[in-house]
Amino acid sequence: MKKLRKTLVGVFVVASVAGGAFAQHLSIESYSSDFEHPNRPLSKTFNGSGMSGDSGAADAFTTDTHSTDVHNDIGLWVSTTPPVFIEYDLGQSFALSNLIIWNDNEPNWWKQGIKGATIEVRELGGASEVVFQGDIPRAPALGEEATTASLEVDLGDKPGRFIRITTDEMPNHSWRYDTDGTATDKAVGFSEIRVYGDPTGLGNTNTTEACCLYDGTCTPMEAADCLAADGSPQGSGSECITTQCPEPTQACCYDDGTCADLDPNICTSEGGTPGGFLTTCATSACPQPEACCFNNGSCEDLLPSICAATNGVPQGIFTSCEISPCPQLEACCMPDDTCQDLLADLCTAAGGTPLGTDSACFYADCVGATTAVVSGAVEVEIEDRLLLTYDLERSENLPDTNSWSAVSPSYVIGDGGSALLIDDASAVDDGSEPNPASYRFSSNAQGAAVGGPSAANNWDTTSAVSARGSNEKTCCPSRGFINLINGSGIDETGTYHTDDLFGPGGVDGTTMGFNQNPIGPDRGGTVTGSYWFEFGFDQPYEIADILIWNYNEDAGGDAPGPNPTVNWTQQGIQEITIQYTTVDGDDEWGSTDEADWTTADMNTIAGGPIAMTMGSGSNLLEAEPVPLNATAKYIVITGADNPNGNFMDETCCPDTASVEGAMSEIRFTLASQPEPPAMRGIALGEHTGFTFTSIAGTVYKLERAAKVARDLPVGNPTEANGWDTRSKVSVDHQSGEADSRVALNSIDGTGISGMLGEYHAGGNPTDTMYLSRDEGQVEDSGSDQNAGQTPGRHYITYAFDKVYTLNEIWVWNWNESAYLMLGWKNLEVQVSTTNGSDPSDWTTVYSGPIDQATGLSMEPVTLTIPLPEGVEAQYVALINTGLTDEDVNHGGGTYPNDSGLAEGRFFEAGDGVPTISGAIFKATGARTVGDGGTQVLYDPDGYSDEYWYRVLPE
Repeated sequence: MKKLRKTLVGVFVVASVAGGAFAQHLSIESYSSDFEHPNRPLSKTFNGSGMSGDSGAADAFTTDTHSTDVHNDIGLWVSTTPPVFIEYDLGQSFALSNLIIWNDNEPNWWKQGIKGATIEVRELGGASEVVFQGDIPRAPALGEEATTASLEVDLGDKPGRFIRITTDEMPNHSWRYDTDGTATDKAVGFSEIRVYGDPTGLGNTNTTEACCLYDGTCTPMEAADCLAADGSPQGSGSECITTQCPEPTQACCYDDGTCADLDPNICTSEGGTPGGFLTTCATSACPQPEACCFNNGSCEDLLPSICAATNGVPQGIFTSCEISPCPQLEACCMPDDTCQDLLADLCTAAGGTPLGTDSACFYADCVGATTAVVSGAVEVEIEDRLLLTYDLERSENLPDTNSWSAVSPSYVIGDGGSALLIDDASAVDDGSEPNPASYRFSSNAQGAAVGGPSAANNWDTTSAVSARGSNEKTCCPSRGFINLINGSGIDETGTYHTDDLFGPGGVDGTTMGFNQNPIGPDRGGTVTGSYWFEFGFDQPYEIADILIWNYNEDAGGDAPGPNPTVNWTQQGIQEITIQYTTVDGDDEWGSTDEADWTTADMNTIAGGPIAMTMGSGSNLLEAEPVPLNATAKYIVITGADNPNGNFMDETCCPDTASVEGAMSEIRFTLASQPEPPAMRGIALGEHTGFTFTSIAGTVYKLERAAKVARDLPVGNPTEANGWDTRSKVSVDHQSGEADSRVALNSIDGTGISGMLGEYHAGGNPTDTMYLSRDEGQVEDSGSDQNAGQTPGRHYITYAFDKVYTLNEIWVWNWNESAYLMLGWKNLEVQVSTTNGSDPSDWTTVYSGPIDQATGLSMEPVTLTIPLPEGVEAQYVALINTGLTDEDVNHGGGTYPNDSGLAEGRFFEAGDGVPTISGAIFKATGARTVGDGGTQVLYDPDGYSDEYWYRVLPE
């Protein structure tokens, strides 16, 4: 800040012999400085105060003295950090001869005298010239009367008008540092300055003046030239060094996208952003607000820069909250099975699984949701070979518990063979009164087989499949290769092969194919081995997998027939190699060129062998699945060379070079998956232990839960009625109310939003919350508190239309963003069925702290209070137990008479929370057990009024 002073003083004439002329004490007309002491202005440095006068002698100025009266006759700079300056104006140019300075000579305070300084002289509009630089000596008498001058500068008749003194930086600005080491004292000053010269003034020969140009710069110019340059002349005698030209206007952009041409300093002071040098609103488009989406789903129209700075996401040019809704929060199931309401992308980034729009954690079931499965699309790996898909199937229970009649439509989840039934109630596996329906897991992975086998055609595939081998066995009776594809021995479900020695099958039947000793001819083009089977199709097919029922003859033990002690299942194939081609040969079979054949890679050593499992000789022999996933018209299965051609060398005939190799049935399934065939199972009643393992290694199981009602808020708040609970909830009495922030605001749904009414609006509301004002005493609170309740300066009691069994209470604390400290700090919740005045009429269900709200535009519930089972209430009292000014709110004594809450919500208990492994179920009527995102519960055909089912990881 510059302070301008103008002071006229008397003229002191001193005789001078320089040049034969008289040197005269020249008047200082004004001065300017950056700072000065209010009681010791710098005008005292040239008004003659304290000076002895002028003797008139030619050299008298060197002997004139200054006396001091404590501090009334000196000037002082203070209040800023040196360097500091003072500039004196003589009014016009003079031929200057001498400059004299008397330094500070106060008693005790002489240390504040100038030490290091630079003295400059200049003419109007001219450059400054240094005439002295160094230390100005201390006052020679140091606080004594009649102190002589400290510094004389010979100016040698130099033309000049302005004298400028600038101190050095701290601590060299004054003598204090040298004397007592106090480097932090900023004060500096001196007693008097005199300038001598030829009294005949030189005038102001420089006729230029300060010219402010259009770009805000200043240039010394003749007035006419300034005008010609579209500048603004600042008047005769003006200088650029003392002229502050106005800055040119710039386009000033405001946060709402509007623009004004303003001085950039004014623009900044008004909260705008200057557009830059020479910009105008006519030529510079200001950034426009865009829809800005926040993590809580709220939206504000903001500039992109402000949006990003407040952790929002700009939605792009031309968007607005009105036409571009922001993504909303949805339930997010986290890896630890907890749930958070998050935006979908934030959920995914946190490793969670979003459950879709319109979902919320209030309803969500996260246990297993991240690995919930789609009906018909659960991939399961059986012994590292076959990928299966699953559904859940429902069937009527029949008196024969080993039979199964699926109710259409069927829902299958399956175990690929012996299905486990899950019944709705008691077990029925004893053949007694069955329940109406049971459920099972069952595989649909077999798919359609080449040749269309079915129960109607006795599972025969010979319409599309031919078979031959290396050395067909024709004896006792015929066991030709046709038995491998004609469905002989396969049960009505197409699932099992049956061995019955003297019935349909076994050694006397025609249900198996057999390669007989000796070794037959090799199959040209394929690998060599003890034997081989070839299968040809009527056209190329995309084969998903091959189902092999190994040799199933069992004549061991006491069974009748030849060689009753031999287990003939040992004649089954032990190790095989599978090759395939689509190239025809010359004899209606596949090519004999080795280059045309591909060896199936079953994740084994390339080229085989593939280990098989010996048959069981059982009436219920299951197929061994081998994946192929290739297009083929011909398939050759080659048995390994001895001793691995069959299982006989292991126990039966280790010394016999037997190359006999046999199988019971071969099925080739297509890649497409039709509806699964009916499958046999047994009812297991309450069984819930069935598990299966996915290809990712996750073990799944079936669980069920009782159907129960979900807890509902008392008063039936919905979005349609503005989340208002007043239909069944009223305010019985409360402490004082402040303005429009009445107690009724806490139950009428004002400010509440969200799919479930789970958020309260923040900002600066005036009528969406309840603010209690008590003037420091309960009796001044507007109504007396119930005598049976815990005392409180602030309180509110709600009354219901009847007695309810409550399960949970929600409380939102005061949520006005500018005054969050008004929120309650401590809360006690009491319930009663009578509203009596005896403490025994009230039960405390919560007593403790309540957090301060955050002021979000979608503020979640501040405090959730779960209640013990069976709590009944028609009256609920919320009591602020902070009785002192410091504890009445989060302000710690700020606004001690005000304390507020935003909203209360009370939940009526259902028949019990439906849980399995801590998960909450809700009825959907859906016919799947999961969809990969939301947990969808299975309720087949609306059959069960008691249970829901789901599949989830164990």
